[in-house]
Amino acid sequence: MLGSPDRLVIDLDPPDGIRIGELRDAVRRTRGQVANAGLVPFIQTTGGRGFHVTAPLDATANSLR
Repeated sequence: MLGSPDRLVIDLDPPDGIRIGELRDAVRRTRGQVANAGLVPFIQTTGGRGFHVTAPLDATANSLR
């Protein structure tokens, strides 16, 4: 439901010319920031070269408004 989010998704799609090592570093840093915020992040590959950093949310996410 739009008013009750149950997950956070950060979509990382690299521009042309970015090496896979640079992309992996960015994904790991993003995962670390999400973890530092108190969430439990997961990394998923998307399409050909992108990644999602995803974290489940509970009812406390609604209190951020």
